Amino acid sequence: MIFYVAGGTGGHLFPAIAIHQELQTDATFIVPRKRPAGEILDKYDISPVIFPISKSSTFFFPILLLKTIKLVKKYRPKMIIIMGGSVCIPFAMIGWLFRIPTLAFEQNVIPGRAIRVCQFFANKVITSFEATRKYIRLKNKVNCLGNPIRTDYPFTDSL
Repeated sequence: MIFYVAGGTGGHLFPAIAIHQELQTDATFIVPRKRPAGEILDKYDISPVIFPISKSSTFFFPILLLKTIKLVKKYRPKMIIIMGGSVCIPFAMIGWLFRIPTLAFEQNVIPGRAIRVCQFFANKVITSFEATRKYIRLKNKVNCLGNPIRTDYPFTDSL
């Protein structure tokens, strides 16, 4: 079981879907909201777990950590792949605490805030661009592997 934890947009989800298509293993996608994430994942027959998080919920961060622990205990992931977005931070922290291998994946040249935080808890930081390395403090964790490409596009059948 792999957790894919991603912000609710296509920029985070499509690379996660591409990795999932390649690995072809049991997975749970965790996203902060149903729209547009649910609509994107529905086309791939993936039912996400909605893990609501907002700027106001950061005030209740200890509660978010407890909810994260509950999900980790329920699904028992063997790996956590975080794709960006604030929803990733509690999962990176709990992955580190429970010694679950955690990969942070940054699709952009300039990392977002969540990945800049998560790099301290992740085992590796995977980037799409070599230029991203200069923005990551823990350079020994960085591997540039390029951007994953989906192999299946179910929504093109309707065109």
